[in-house]
Amino acid sequence: MTCRSRQLVLILALCRCSLTSGAAGLQPECKAYLDRKGFASPEALKSTITQCSVNKAMQDPYAPDPVSDIPGVTDTTPLSCRYGHPSLFNAAGGTCCGWKPHFNWVVATCDPNSHQQDSAFCSGLPDCVAKNGKDSCGAKVNYVAAYQYDGEEFVLLDESTAGTVTPDGVEGSFAQGTGWEQVKNNFTWRSGDWTSKFAPWGEGPTGPRGLTPPAMLWVLSADSFYYGAFYMLSQLTLNLEGQGYPTGTNCWNWELDPVEGALGWLPKGAKLPGNMNQAYATNNAAVSGCMPVTYFASQANGLRRNFSQPEQFVKFCQGHPGAAGCKPWEEDVMWSGGIHGTQRFENYANQPYVFAVVVDHRGYWIYRWIPDETTGHTGWPGIERTKAARRLRKRPDAVTDPAGLETDVRGDVHEAVILQPSVPPEAACLRASIEAPNFQFGADALGAMAAQLGEYSPGGALEGAQNWWAHFADTEQYQDYPLSIAGVPKSQLLEEEAAMDCNQLGKFGCDCKLPPKARRLEASAEQKPQAIPVAAKEIVKGISYGPMPCKAPCVTEQDDFMSEAAKHLWGPRGRADLQIMRQLGANSVRLYGNNPELDHSGFLDEAHKLDLKVSIGISDFPYTQHEGACAFTGMDCFNQIKESYLLNLKTGFLTESKTYHPAIREVIVVNEPDLKLGLVPAQFTKGVISAIDGILEAEKEAGVVGTPINLTVAYSFGICLPCTLGDSRPALGQMLHLQEAIHDPLKYGYQPRNDLVTFFYTRFSNSFNTANPADSVKAEFLDHYEQHFPNTPVTIQEYNPPHFDLSDDLPKIIKMAENSTLLTGISFFEFQIRYDKGGSEMDFGMFGLGDAVLASMPYFGKNFSIYCLTPQDSETSGTSIPDAVAVVYGGAAIDVSDLCVVNPLSVTLDQAGYLEVLSQKRTSQMSLFVERVINHMGATVYAHGYKHMNDLAQSLVDGSVNSGNGYSMADLASYLGSKPEWVDFDSRAKCVANRDVAPNVIGSAIGWTCSQNKSFSCDEIPAPCQNNTYRTADFVFSQYFGELGSDNPLVDCSFSGAAIYASSKLYNRWSGSARCVSDTDPVTSAPTTHIRSTTASFLQPSTSKGSGEVTSATLRSAVGQQMPVLLMLTLPVIVS
Repeated sequence: MTCRSRQLVLILALCRCSLTSGAAGLQPECKAYLDRKGFASPEALKSTITQCSVNKAMQDPYAPDPVSDIPGVTDTTPLSCRYGHPSLFNAAGGTCCGWKPHFNWVVATCDPNSHQQDSAFCSGLPDCVAKNGKDSCGAKVNYVAAYQYDGEEFVLLDESTAGTVTPDGVEGSFAQGTGWEQVKNNFTWRSGDWTSKFAPWGEGPTGPRGLTPPAMLWVLSADSFYYGAFYMLSQLTLNLEGQGYPTGTNCWNWELDPVEGALGWLPKGAKLPGNMNQAYATNNAAVSGCMPVTYFASQANGLRRNFSQPEQFVKFCQGHPGAAGCKPWEEDVMWSGGIHGTQRFENYANQPYVFAVVVDHRGYWIYRWIPDETTGHTGWPGIERTKAARRLRKRPDAVTDPAGLETDVRGDVHEAVILQPSVPPEAACLRASIEAPNFQFGADALGAMAAQLGEYSPGGALEGAQNWWAHFADTEQYQDYPLSIAGVPKSQLLEEEAAMDCNQLGKFGCDCKLPPKARRLEASAEQKPQAIPVAAKEIVKGISYGPMPCKAPCVTEQDDFMSEAAKHLWGPRGRADLQIMRQLGANSVRLYGNNPELDHSGFLDEAHKLDLKVSIGISDFPYTQHEGACAFTGMDCFNQIKESYLLNLKTGFLTESKTYHPAIREVIVVNEPDLKLGLVPAQFTKGVISAIDGILEAEKEAGVVGTPINLTVAYSFGICLPCTLGDSRPALGQMLHLQEAIHDPLKYGYQPRNDLVTFFYTRFSNSFNTANPADSVKAEFLDHYEQHFPNTPVTIQEYNPPHFDLSDDLPKIIKMAENSTLLTGISFFEFQIRYDKGGSEMDFGMFGLGDAVLASMPYFGKNFSIYCLTPQDSETSGTSIPDAVAVVYGGAAIDVSDLCVVNPLSVTLDQAGYLEVLSQKRTSQMSLFVERVINHMGATVYAHGYKHMNDLAQSLVDGSVNSGNGYSMADLASYLGSKPEWVDFDSRAKCVANRDVAPNVIGSAIGWTCSQNKSFSCDEIPAPCQNNTYRTADFVFSQYFGELGSDNPLVDCSFSGAAIYASSKLYNRWSGSARCVSDTDPVTSAPTTHIRSTTASFLQPSTSKGSGEVTSATLRSAVGQQMPVLLMLTLPVIVS
């Protein structure tokens, strides 16, 4: 019998998978977790985490029955939890160890009772809340119902339901004194932090079983729930606390709070984060290691700059990248809720509400409805104001009121849903990957692996490690909702907080109300909005980039302008082309060919730093430019593109965790195939679909995980005369033939290996290149496109009508994109004039090349002069083309005088370099220089510190700080070394490769360093640090600097400019760098590469002194004990 990982529902005793093969059987994120944390196998991780010991004699009398009498309900016997919470290990831990996923409700109110008159959550409230009866506005409950999911429907559990139970379901009316009011005393539970508490509890196996997987539902109906709490605990906790802690513990190791007042969480008299009647939701009051929670959106996505969790929202965020929560790296959102979060319901006094709480595979779903005044109906058929049916369908009608589709729900909203996302196994490994492998997060990861391997149950290799989310079913609560149901940024509450007048002792009232949100659309039960408004899409405002570095016809060995060899063009210490694009307002850069054998992570890292997305083009080489090209294999491009793209994935397109680099917007499979892969659609379309198939196959072989990127094909804007589709519309016929071939590839002579249809509808967008003006594009293409492609986005990858007034035309095309549901934007064609092509190509380009030479660039066997840029003017209007683009893109005009001066990032870091920048008399240039000095000290500027830095730069330029012999580089270093409050010095700074330096300089420095080291061998470079010059240097430089034990990093971490003593904020931006320099998560040696350089010309860093020198003694005298050791240096040798 072959042993393999099985579905969790199978009987695990039949076969066990051996874990001796390390990560075999694990999914990608959990494999990556082991790799990242340095564990050879799940068992190795297990050995570092304490497992509790079960004491059945202590637990069994109080634990619920693991077996249900309802068919289809999960037997929880194999789901005992033995990791992840301190309560499992204390003196009474034997009671808690091995607890299982059985949960039930608690209702807490401020109703006084004979045992307790006041409490933390009720102290200081007005009488209208803290009293019983019809005059109260606090909690007027009709009924509480508990439903167990059986795989098809939710079934009422009588023993856990508080109301008048009938054969048809449950009933109750507070106004009539029935239901809850009649039976609540049967559910009285131990009070404490709330004056009165009610819950279903009993004697363990003979008491309420509670709710378990595969899904759970609780319903609370109230004629008023102005203030109170409706929350869930484990059934074991309810039983223990109900019986008065018979074993000395209540096993409080899990809690869900869908609706709870906030008063008791803050010191008495403190101002609440919301009005008293804004009940918050949270799932992190008590956290189990067997049912992980997200906390913040950024953490749930592993602090990556791409959205992958929760999976059901990936498509939404792809279509609406600016929506709340889709870019948590820009503005984070708390998904686990809490009193300071945005997941809350404002509840009006004496307003009927019905709450429903679902727990399923996707998370905690919290619904609230205002029942219909006449019928009592809610959005869930079978749930009404005064009764609920015995069996319910698995989900309610979709919530459509926009005001109920974002958290922080107002009291007058008729329907709303809040989600607290789950963390199933792969998500748990991703979430835990950014944390230490401790009792909580290590347990989260181990539980995820146990679930994936089926080794979680008694007798399993990972017994007691659990991820209970894996055992819940998806009840399809998600109905194409926006991500705002999981939380909105805290910044959205600022205006609301200013209007709060009921949030502090002495101000609490009986009728607190916030004004309705201005952005909410009014909706009633009779007429609800038919569409959900979503955040405005991000318009692509790109620039096409192919900066051939010559001013006349020329030929280069390669034209890979995203390679390290072209860094003099795009890099910050070179001509800084990418920075110029970003200043103009571009958010995207479109590229053409690339050599897949070369590393491209540096370009992508720099683009990512600048918040530029990259549209990467595949070279023509595998299509047409060599003997084995697919032009010579019947236009079957599968093998050629698969081989080429596999190399791309290994040389920068993927991160170490095998997700796509966050800077990549899309890959252009081929540029203008209708002009180069044959002139008839049968030929060029076969080439395209086989190339796409090759890319999909390469992704599978490389093990790509996370959010996939889009692919596109950039057609010409020519009319395809041989095309039989498209009505002779430019580009449209070519696109329609591709769509036909996707659905019927055999018609085009191709048998795909992958599901092209699913790919087409989830990951493909159309695109084209055009020199036609906006009006022509609309009339000839856009007006006809939507009827053929109602759901497929389209981008103009080259746009520039050179003989039209750009100041008039560019705003038109961008406005068309803003108003269109499908046109995503444009890439302006192009950044620099292509002198090498000549002819009509000279009509394009926003910049020409001037006479000043900024640098010399070795580029694949030739040396090219890097000329400064000169803005070009429109031939029709005479306006500057860069200025016209900046206006439309929302950027800033370029200061022409800055284009041909020395770059402050390229001068030497000494007195001469300082004076060279000072001579320019430009504050902006001096600011760049000052920040560079700070970065070389292992520090960065705080966000609030840039004003201070710019003020300093201004004072240097205007001479206001000069005295006597003037202000020198030594004075600047001395001042920065005194640690001004606006500079953040990083204790984790490392000596690493300077990404602003060309790779040939880095290579020479590696050679010299390897010849000098004593404590490590350059013949044993760890695998993650091989095959990339910069990462190899990260390892070598940091090892050598550590060997020196130097207190002069600006000297001993220089290597003639090849290195930088970088803060962790800097080197963490660089792909793979942290793996090669980290002390806390060291890389391990693997198959090695001999990298000792044959270059003998690299010189040891000089110790010569000259003008402006700063010795250690000078600096010690200048700054005394405040001097950080990294500034004990000799400045004249700090070159970079």
